Order: sequence, then C-alpha cells, then structure tokens
Amino acid sequence: MHLANFGNDVFFDLRFFACQNISIILQIKKFNTHKTNYMISTKNLFLAGAFCLSALGATAQENVVKLDLVSLGVISQLNLNYERMLDTRKSINVQAGWGWGSDLTSAFQSTFDANNKSTSNTSDIRLNKAQYNGGFQIAPEMRFYLSDQEGPRGFYLGPQLNFSSYSATFSGSHNYTTSSGSTAVSNDKVVLNYTAIGGGLQLGAQWIINDHISIDWGFLGLGLVSSTVSATGTTDDLGQLDKWAADAKNAVDNKDNAGGAGSFLGFVKSSDKITAAGTTLLPSIRSTLSVGYAF
Repeated sequence: MHLANFGNDVFFDLRFFACQNISIILQIKKFNTHKTNYMISTKNLFLAGAFCLSALGATAQENVVKLDLVSLGVISQLNLNYERMLDTRKSINVQAGWGWGSDLTSAFQSTFDANNKSTSNTSDIRLNKAQYNGGFQIAPEMRFYLSDQEGPRGFYLGPQLNFSSYSATFSGSHNYTTSSGSTAVSNDKVVLNYTAIGGGLQLGAQWIINDHISIDWGFLGLGLVSSTVSATGTTDDLGQLDKWAADAKNAVDNKDNAGGAGSFLGFVKSSDKITAAGTTLLPSIRSTLSVGYAF
C-alpha cells in the first residue's frame, strides 16, 4: 500500500470512528439526565465534531483538472490538462488539445501581396481565402515538485513529450490565357499539413488557493521539435506549374522571407500539381498559464 494512501485510510477510519461517537454520545445525552454525564457528553460531542472536520480537511489533493488560457486566447485551441499525484513529490500531467478552424485571410493578405510583387509570373494572383483547418495536440509530462511543501503545490520540473498535427488551406485565383487563346480564370489551391514530435523540460510553479483553485504557470519550457511539412498546390493553369515551382523554390530559399527553410524542403512538379515535403529539427520554447480545480 502506498504511504500517502495509507495515511488517508487512517484519517478516514478515525473520522468514521469519531462520527460513530457522535451518535453514541447523542444517545447518552438523550437518556441520561444526570448533570455530570450531560456535561461530559456535550464536551465529547464538541471534540468529536472538531475531529471530523479536521480529518476532512487533512486529505491532500491528488487530482487537478486545468484549462490552458494561453492556447485558448492566442491560437484558438482548447487545451485541457489532467494531473494525478503519484506520491507527495511526483505527478503525471497530460495535456490534450483541439484546435478549431478559423479564417486567416486578413492576417495573410498583406504578406501575400508583398510576395507577389517580389516574384515573377505571379503578380496577378489573388488570395481569396486563407483557412486554418484546426488540429490536435497531446503532451504527457512527468512532474517533480521541488519545494518543501507537498505537491501539487510549489515549483516543479517536468520532462515532457509532445505530438501535434495541424493543417491549413489557401485558395486563390488568377487570369491566364488558354491554349485556344481565350482568357480564363484559374482556381488555385495550396493545402499545407504540419506534424511535429518533440520533447523537452518544463519549469513552472503551481498554487492551490482555498484548497481547490489551481493556478499553474509553466513559465519556461525548452526542447527540440522534429517538424514535418508537406504541401500540395493545384491550379487550372497547368502551363504555369514550372514557373510556380521555380518561384516557390526561390521564395523558400530566401532567408529574409522564410528563414532558410529551403535547406530542408524539396519541390517536385507533376503533371497537375506541385508537391513539397521535408523534415527539420528545431529548438522550441514554451510557456503556459492554466487555471483549474483540485480535488
């Protein structure tokens, strides 16, 4: 039997014994009218009741359910945490998140227009819509509490793993000349998929207010993330695929625009689409702020 659980069992057994005493003492109070016995029973009633309350308050919190406020406000993702104490200094914290779709057209419009002016053969492309399709994340963490007080309170250090997957779709159009010499409008689309797996260390602190309200601040998380990016671009203007592939490769290789991402991305043109895929290992930094309920 775990030592912490043994302590809780003892408290509950004593509480049960004390509460039984209340019933016995009430019976004595009811049927014994002697003054001395009445005073003794009243005193015992008070002490037994106080012991019941103290036993209830002495049970430590072993579970915490939390909501991450940073992801909710910044990236439109709902991240929920469940933490379970293993003993007085160690716990397992699991974060699971789900991101819902959102329209990002206004956020990308100025960047898209600027890129059009700096690349050839794409100056008339119009961005019709940029859509974040959502995704999910899961991050198990082993926590070690460092302060003198028992967890889940105080400073902690947590080795962590992380897996996430997201996607986005960019839709546009441009005018082009068909093989018959007429002018037509091409429907253009790029589907972007991003998958990452990584690990690192999270440093933070958790406060439990009024025995139940949790504030968990993971103020510094450092790690490494292996990121895989894949993209598929299609257009009705098949004659432009070669030129688009060249423009895309130049844009990715331009460190001012893409941070030198071309060092891991390769572009391939087929008869009806452009594909790109690659993997890189990058450092990561992470910060979280969660509120929740401990029980």
